[in-house]
Amino acid sequence: MSDEQDVNAGEISEAEADGYNPDDPADAAPLPPLNVMFAEWVQEHFATVEFFTAEAKIKWCPEWWEHTEAVARLKALWVSHTNLDEDEDAGALSSWWLHHWDAHRAILFHDKGPFRNCDVEHGHLWSTSDKRVLPVPTMPPHDWQG
Repeated sequence: MSDEQDVNAGEISEAEADGYNPDDPADAAPLPPLNVMFAEWVQEHFATVEFFTAEAKIKWCPEWWEHTEAVARLKALWVSHTNLDEDEDAGALSSWWLHHWDAHRAILFHDKGPFRNCDVEHGHLWSTSDKRVLPVPTMPPHDWQG
């Protein structure tokens, strides 16, 4: 064995010095699924940025994940936010707010947006007449010619 191999054989990595062993199952914590990371981002983002009350006239659904369009828009926001490299471009975060968040927010919370049949206080698919509202009938009429 060469002198160089002797030196390298005795070295340990920084991770090993900190007690981390990638071969130890206890140290190999599984990463959370992407949908969990996404949902956590939505929760954290809204907890720090948005505030909803019935008086605010903002359309929001406490079961936002039940709305395909809303999920698609929120995922687009999440992906673009997680891909920000603030070190490379000082204006990237500002651009995200202006060109991503503000644009999607205007549609998400609009009274004709994906949450139009929901209520902040009463929940998913709730109308002002205090009745649950289905987005579409379950089946077209029997004599429908489509």
